[in-house]
Amino acid sequence: MASTPDQDDWDIFVNEHMDDLDTLDMVFNPAKSRDYQYTVAHAKKQVKEDFAKLDLIEGYDAMFELLWYSQLPCFDVKNVTSTKDQQFGILKACSWKGVPVDCSEIFTMFPTDRGMCCSFNINDAEEMFKESAYRDNMEKLHDRDAELSFFKDRTGISPDLGDDKEPTSDAGKNKGLSVILDAHTDVVSASTITEDFQGFVAIIDGGSQFPLSTRKSVMLRPGYENLVAMSAVKVTAEEDIKTWEPEKRTCYFGDEYELLSHVNYTQVYFTNLLE
Repeated sequence: MASTPDQDDWDIFVNEHMDDLDTLDMVFNPAKSRDYQYTVAHAKKQVKEDFAKLDLIEGYDAMFELLWYSQLPCFDVKNVTSTKDQQFGILKACSWKGVPVDCSEIFTMFPTDRGMCCSFNINDAEEMFKESAYRDNMEKLHDRDAELSFFKDRTGISPDLGDDKEPTSDAGKNKGLSVILDAHTDVVSASTITEDFQGFVAIIDGGSQFPLSTRKSVMLRPGYENLVAMSAVKVTAEEDIKTWEPEKRTCYFGDEYELLSHVNYTQVYFTNLLE
């Protein structure tokens, strides 16, 4: 009996994806659990051997740039992340103190404890980190992203605000920072291991703090207007508490610990040392 077109299509699909089907069978078939464990162990060993062969010093800049663009960009960068405006950028529109502004002028990419984020008020890399290849790469990519941003071609945003380039402060929920975000869920999906929600993570912290999304963050619900209020707390340490061990007071003074990469000490840095 002659095969039907549907059967022919299915046979073609099976032939083209046989390796994928074999892999799925090995993963979900309990009878092949030993094969699966062997394959995983062999793959891990192969990756470790391949990385051991790399010249990490020579390839540091290339690896840094690769990780920099490993996620959706904050805004579309010409011929780097995107070929047209509004293609992959998360930030669609920005308003600061009631004034529409160029998102690339007030936001920058910045590393966090779980990938890259779009940072609004964090200090420049040269203010946070000592001179190093890490800092140099951050500054270089910050400058390139801002220079090649598609926002530069838009009209009607970022008006001339005077020498200080800062809008006038005023009361009201629309006088803070307002952004329109796009998760591009039609293109990418969230991780099923580290993220069990569909939305955005916002970190609220000081401009000199390294962003730790697992400790100081709020969830923003997609498809809705999210209003986030904040308040500031300033903690000042008196010299008298130096009589206590750093582990008990949970902080260091500036002259008690020499930092390797950061310019200024923060309590977040102390917590990372303890861990």
